[in-house]
Amino acid sequence: MPPGRSSDIGVAFYKQGMAEVKANRYAEALSSFDRAISMGENSLVVQDGRVVAMLRMAEKEWWGRKDGDRESAWHKSALTLVTKMCETYGKESFKPYFRRAEVLASAKLFTLAAHQIETALKHPAFLAASDHAQDVVRHLRDRIAHGQRTIQRGTIEREETRKLNAELHAEIQRKSRINFTHLLTDDIILSIAEHGLRDRPGFGLKMGGVCRRWREVVINRPGLWGTLVLGQRRPAAKVGLWLKRSEGRIKEVVFRPGLDNTKAEAVAELLEDVVENVRGIEIRCDPTKIIAVWKGRCRKLERLRVGNGEVRAVGAAQARDLDAGLVHDGCDTLREIEHYGGRISHDLFRFQLADGNRTSSNFLWMKDPAMLRNVKKIKIDSCTIHSSTSDPQHLLRHLPNVVEIALDNIAWYDWTSSGDTTGLPKLKTVYLDSLRSYYETGGTNALGPRFEHIKAPHLTALNLWRTTFLGPNRDLIHHIRAPGLVPALATLQSLDIGKCHIPEADLLNLLHDLPELRFLNVSHCDLTNGFLEALTPTSEDGYRRVIVPRLTSLSIAGSGEIGSAALRDFVFSRLPLDIRSKLRRNDATSGTNANRQDSGQSTQGSRSQSSSSQGSQGQKRGTAFRPTAPSQPTKRSAFGPTPPSQSRAGKSATRPPPATAPPAPIAPHRAALPPLARIEWLNVDHCERVQPDVITVLEKHVRWVSHWCGVPIEERIRGKGRWSWNAGWTEECEDDDEGGGCRLRQVPGTTEYQVWHTCRKNIAELVEPGSSFSKLDKTGGDAGV
Repeated sequence: MPPGRSSDIGVAFYKQGMAEVKANRYAEALSSFDRAISMGENSLVVQDGRVVAMLRMAEKEWWGRKDGDRESAWHKSALTLVTKMCETYGKESFKPYFRRAEVLASAKLFTLAAHQIETALKHPAFLAASDHAQDVVRHLRDRIAHGQRTIQRGTIEREETRKLNAELHAEIQRKSRINFTHLLTDDIILSIAEHGLRDRPGFGLKMGGVCRRWREVVINRPGLWGTLVLGQRRPAAKVGLWLKRSEGRIKEVVFRPGLDNTKAEAVAELLEDVVENVRGIEIRCDPTKIIAVWKGRCRKLERLRVGNGEVRAVGAAQARDLDAGLVHDGCDTLREIEHYGGRISHDLFRFQLADGNRTSSNFLWMKDPAMLRNVKKIKIDSCTIHSSTSDPQHLLRHLPNVVEIALDNIAWYDWTSSGDTTGLPKLKTVYLDSLRSYYETGGTNALGPRFEHIKAPHLTALNLWRTTFLGPNRDLIHHIRAPGLVPALATLQSLDIGKCHIPEADLLNLLHDLPELRFLNVSHCDLTNGFLEALTPTSEDGYRRVIVPRLTSLSIAGSGEIGSAALRDFVFSRLPLDIRSKLRRNDATSGTNANRQDSGQSTQGSRSQSSSSQGSQGQKRGTAFRPTAPSQPTKRSAFGPTPPSQSRAGKSATRPPPATAPPAPIAPHRAALPPLARIEWLNVDHCERVQPDVITVLEKHVRWVSHWCGVPIEERIRGKGRWSWNAGWTEECEDDDEGGGCRLRQVPGTTEYQVWHTCRKNIAELVEPGSSFSKLDKTGGDAGV
């Protein structure tokens, strides 16, 4: 065949191959390109078309595979061919490098592809190429750069995932090698169980589910199963389990509300053999069936709590004794008695009549009043008492060792109201040397002072919240100054007379006799600014005659006549001397700045003001920002103490200045004054005249301030519960809002709160000398004890 003829046939096969590439028939295109080469058409464009056909066949073969499956015969063939093209035609054209970069990019080898595309861009022939050819090369460069970034992100993510998996695997391996519960001794496990059982009696069951060893330790300790709490859920089965694990040594039984009479009676029968050794009983359901089964069987009972909220018994026939008939005859182990109910009429007590004669020995609170001689605490709340008289002195005479008495919302039912008072016992003087707290709230007193025949010389807390006094010489003052309470006034520390009627003058006279008073609640007593002014010392001599110098907590909620200035002056007067001195310096600085501002007025205004002050008692010239006001001898800060001349009404504010003289020396016989107690707890709820900005300033100097104007909260006003005024705060306590400082926590098993100390001083006092905890570093680690 002539040479020209074969060349034309080779070009025809090339054109046929390019058409087949566009038609996605890559196998036929590769065959056409091979036939063109065999006909002598071995130019760059034919070799390039062959590489394109191989590359498209490789991509078609890879379709649907994972990114990691990059091995392909077509890919290797295309890479080998394009490498030869670079060696042959690389000096005269950039296309071999462009095609090699495309092959490497399709194989995800973006680093090598980027090097080849940069070679193509720097080739001299690239600058002379058409715009379309240059755009195609630049587009491939951008696609390679994007692929590089994608590979880098994937590499980083895979590395982070690998590290995370390695750390997780190492942590799992470490925990698998170390069993923390295995390192705890039996004593520590028992300590955990004891602390948890204080708040949650079912805590032992949860500990038994931790592991086999913990279960064996907890189950084999009968002392951990001494408290039995029964509710609606399978009470009989729970009794059997507790009897087995405690070996019959149940110490305390609690009946929750909602337990019906049938189940309660069945449970009482199951515990009938062990009830004589029970130390504590709490009944918050209907006690009728329980009392019927356990009547007179408790020989070692110390704590008795009965709530008759579900019993609607009316009349003396259904009323019960003070011990609910549970205590065995002659038992004197009772220490605490509590009876409480709801807003329903029910009877709690009745007098046991031994015979038909009504003598003083017949009117008894129990079968044998001697069983009350060791009672330390008695509380009666929201109950109706059937008694021969509504005077609690008849009850107090049977409690020689009582420490705390609380009578809240009592309704007395006098069954002698018909006029037959024959045989009523005559009251004799009884001394209660152990009595420390007496609470009588929400009742009506029409019989005169409670402590007329009862002597309580060591009483420290007297609570008469919302008590109404009727009759002549039966008011609040006569009650507090009763013969039995007069010796205790000098040591009384807490007085709650909120919502009681008492004249302000009588209240101040009473406070003169209470030098050790720390807490005072006079909320809703119609007080005025004069009350706080009387408690505010105004001079050095005033400190010697100050009222209640040890006062640290005050509640004056509901006093609508008390204003901001009187409250601020009272609190500031109780601050330490160094803080008061600093406030005076700030006050003086504020006054000096104000004087300088006044002196910057115009000369004409100054002259007119000077002439005006000479002709009259002094009028300051007003400005556009300050109205005209009478001049004052001294400037006063918005938050500084009020001078004595301004705090009392009716006194002139323009006194002549005293003559300059050296201070008089203090007499040798006058001892140094003890510092006044600082106000640490203040309640001014519903005091409308107290401004919020003053509260903000007081919060900087008082540990707890309340200015609540919403729905009144009784415990908040009275300093009880979570707002307790005597929870145990000290000056060393750290009050941290983020939760790291000392804070209030509920005492386990009670409704009271106390401070959980994290400060170093209190932690040191709690740690026993010589123990391992006493060797803690003083600079750290205290909060973890």
